[in-house]
Amino acid sequence: MPHPKTPARYHKVILESLNYCSIAQLPNLQEAKEADILITDTSNIALQFSLAFLKPSLLYLPAFTSIDFGNDRLYCMLQKITFIATSLKELKATLNTLENTKDSKIKEIAEFLQGDLL
Repeated sequence: MPHPKTPARYHKVILESLNYCSIAQLPNLQEAKEADILITDTSNIALQFSLAFLKPSLLYLPAFTSIDFGNDRLYCMLQKITFIATSLKELKATLNTLENTKDSKIKEIAEFLQGDLL
């Protein structure tokens, strides 16, 4: 689910480069319910998906070279319950290792929900 201001041609390039994965562009979050993972460039959508469906999301932020969340609790929450990629190479690597890392991320989401939210 892309950010509405992200150019459509950009989505096409990303989807074409990941043609070996079963990826579809979805019009709303409810349609993502059956997905194993949600890839988005919008942090609030990543949070909604992961917390609502107890599944990992992948926050794709290609405009960044790295991300340092510091001590901000809200952004630390993002880091805990989502995968984050800042390049197409990182995006592909995360998707390629998803079968090995998905369960641990689901466990982190569940632990987060059982703890203090902020």
